[in-house]
Amino acid sequence: RPAAYIRAAPEVRADGEELVPERARAEALMLGLRKLTGVVPAAGFERPLADLEAAGLISRRGGRYVPTRRGLDLHNQIAMAVL
Repeated sequence: RPAAYIRAAPEVRADGEELVPERARAEALMLGLRKLTGVVPAAGFERPLADLEAAGLISRRGGRYVPTRRGLDLHNQIAMAVL
């Protein structure tokens, strides 16, 4: 009974998900690293970004981090590192 299930769940939202600020920054970074244009990361992700760069999954272009071809293929590795 879907309607009963929805009524019973106190935190169900139809318009999205509310994230704590740290998690929102991590998700923005992860999603930005899925795009060829990359992302300018928020502070606090220096270590995982350095590890991902050393692994050849991302590269730095100016102040942006962009996925490499390998990083695009192995995006789950990037997501796990930053989330």
